[in-house]
Amino acid sequence: MPFASITIDINPVITNLGPFTITWHGLFTAVGIALAVLLAAWIVRDSQIPVDDVYAVALPAVLAGIVGARLLYVIEHASYFFHRPLSVFAINEGGISIYGAVILGPLVAYWYARRYHMKVREMADVGAIAMLTGQAIGRIGDLINGEHWSRATSLPWGVRYTNPDTLAQYLGQTVQPVVSIYEPLLLVLIAGVVFWMWRRGVKPGYGFWLYVLGYAQVRFWLSFLRLNETKVGPISVPQIIAVVMTALALLFLYRLRRIDQREAARPAPEAPAGPSQPRPRPRPSRT
Repeated sequence: MPFASITIDINPVITNLGPFTITWHGLFTAVGIALAVLLAAWIVRDSQIPVDDVYAVALPAVLAGIVGARLLYVIEHASYFFHRPLSVFAINEGGISIYGAVILGPLVAYWYARRYHMKVREMADVGAIAMLTGQAIGRIGDLINGEHWSRATSLPWGVRYTNPDTLAQYLGQTVQPVVSIYEPLLLVLIAGVVFWMWRRGVKPGYGFWLYVLGYAQVRFWLSFLRLNETKVGPISVPQIIAVVMTALALLFLYRLRRIDQREAARPAPEAPAGPSQPRPRPRPSRT
């Protein structure tokens, strides 16, 4: 058996409250969401964005993210839910796809911010930092639950699950910590870059699309190490989404750059004449 520096013997289920099952995955997802909102409120404390705007956008965005994550999971496993339609609503039993939250949550946040005349581009950058951090925290639950299967490894940081109730124990081997270690570390790195851009005063909007681009690359390349993703031919559904999101991110980064270049080239408006500088009157034409 290859040496594993990380051995996890934790039941993925914390407790059962009647028909509801509380898992480590669900707990850390909730913690990640809460801390993401608090982090966003902390970031804007010295900016022109009112803290109340952060909380106002967070509620519809979080709800949309939950719906999006479940909806994408149902689409990916359509053959299963086709025969069990009521199971679509049994989200407490597990089954979400984080990419659904990454797509639908920001879309609803954008709509809400535009509707109430908020600073959309600035809010997007703050939201990117918060979402990256929340996603990384949520992955702690995946580390405990071991529900995302990965390829076997002999690396010293491989993970082996020994609890009989953990799905990953059926692999019977030490696996790559793709979702539980690789992905959250990369997410924190991207969050750090976006936060640095925010603090440096980089024009708003670029941070959000860097998040979209960075996360797409993380999901695309790490998916080659994962085993339980829905496939379409040689690649998985998340990889297909990652390709689309990469193209969109590059397109919008280019578009933002062109907009900023046009604004920089636009001549500054002339200052109105003050009392000491009366406006010149047109001279009468000579005949």
